Amino acid sequence: ESTFGKSQNDANSELANSKASDVDDLMLTYVEKIRTVTNLVLTDFSDDEQRKRALDQAFGRDLDLVSLEIYRRDGGLLKPYHRQVNEADLKQFNFDATYIDRLRKEKGKALPIASIFADKSKIIVRNTTLPGGAPMFSVGVPFPDETGSVHHIAIGDFRLSRLQKAVALPGVRTLFVVD
Repeated sequence: ESTFGKSQNDANSELANSKASDVDDLMLTYVEKIRTVTNLVLTDFSDDEQRKRALDQAFGRDLDLVSLEIYRRDGGLLKPYHRQVNEADLKQFNFDATYIDRLRKEKGKALPIASIFADKSKIIVRNTTLPGGAPMFSVGVPFPDETGSVHHIAIGDFRLSRLQKAVALPGVRTLFVVD
């Protein structure tokens, strides 16, 4: 192999490692956002106004988080518990909060809710962009109790733009993001 080819391979490897690190950091940030907002929803506040202010700070002003949905285990059933949607984000694509219902039902896009409940360490990320829909991806996060049983899960739906920027490169290239 020529010196040029070796240095080009080294540069490509460094770039790939850098982009992978950027994506890892971004995903950790998104998981932390989900945990923060979910913990606020699950916290007992002295009054509804205090809860509203806290959620506005953590969710309402976030530029990436479009929707957060929390599910809980009720006996043997998995039930929706709370949903928060930033309709202004969806409105720019001519959708309303019902768009999130479409995401949850779309074959091949919906996150496997039961699977997240089954594993306290399982975080699932899936591109949930629908044809003609808003560019988004979803992250499912379990919330185990002190015994390790998952009592709630949260699904955060995020704008795809920041993730796309994290892997964007100037020039003509093909870059694949895989898990």
